[in-house]
Order: sequence, then C-alpha cells, then structure tokens
Amino acid sequence: MIVKDKSAPHVVEMSFVSVEFYCRVFQPLDYEKKRQYSLRVQVENVHINPRFYSMGPFRDEASIKIVVEDVDEPPVFERPSYIMEVKEDTARNTVIGSVSASDPDDKHSLVR
Repeated sequence: MIVKDKSAPHVVEMSFVSVEFYCRVFQPLDYEKKRQYSLRVQVENVHINPRFYSMGPFRDEASIKIVVEDVDEPPVFERPSYIMEVKEDTARNTVIGSVSASDPDDKHSLVR
C-alpha cells in the first residue's frame, strides 16, 4: 500500500487489514487551521499467478477526502482570575475594571 498526502503526512495513520482500509486520527485536528485532507491510496497484488500476467495491471488507486467538522468551543477568558480594587468613596457609575474573553472559533466574534 502507498499513501500519498503531502499536506499533512503525520496527522492521519492508515493501515490495511485483509481487504479493509482503516483510517484513524494520529494527532489532534484543528478545523480552524485545516478543514480537509486529501489522500491518494494505491493497492497492489504482489503475488500474481503467472497465468494471469496478461490480465494486469494488478493494482488500483482511490482518492480519499477527509473533511474535518467544526466543534463549537466555548469562550475563553484571557486570564484565569481578575482582582479589582475600589475605594469605598468611589462615585456611582465609575468603571472599576474590565474582564475579557474571546471565542477560539473566531477571534473577532463577540461573546456575551
């Protein structure tokens, strides 16, 4: 078996067992970085009965497209904790601090 994937050679591991093809994730996928993988797989019969040589070639190829689906990750705060100090005589409606969070799926997306 030959697997050709120049885009990410170490992300997906493939193996043949008998006549079945298995594909499994070898390292974490990231939809925002890469949304699909395209592979070309070739199989070949290496033990050919000589009387069938004229019927060759004894190989075939297939294209495989793996589409990564997005998972909606929750928003993330910029820091794990915040401390805000305020004097007791601070005027009403005074802003005493702010807390920031962002959406890992889209840095420009508003969170509430």
